[in-house]
Amino acid sequence: MLGNPDSLAVGEVLLISLIGLAVVFLCLACLILAIKLMSTAFEATGKNKKPAAPAKAAAPAAKPAGLDEETYAVLLSTVSDATGLALDKFRVVSVTEI
Repeated sequence: MLGNPDSLAVGEVLLISLIGLAVVFLCLACLILAIKLMSTAFEATGKNKKPAAPAKAAAPAAKPAGLDEETYAVLLSTVSDATGLALDKFRVVSVTEI
């Protein structure tokens, strides 16, 4: 069947391609299953922890001079997303263009 590579028939080439695709998708399915199992296991262990206390409502911080409301809101959300901190956990003191 798989003799000289120069003399492979079209059917053999298609069969080899299909087997390769099947192997790739089977491995992807196994990865998905493994990730879901680990996610479930980590969630189950995290449920035993005490829930976090509700955050206090923080007073809005004064925005630095020279910023409009929209730019300040975008800046706060970007910093919060990048650092993983809540908006009441940090304060923007000054803004310098780089």
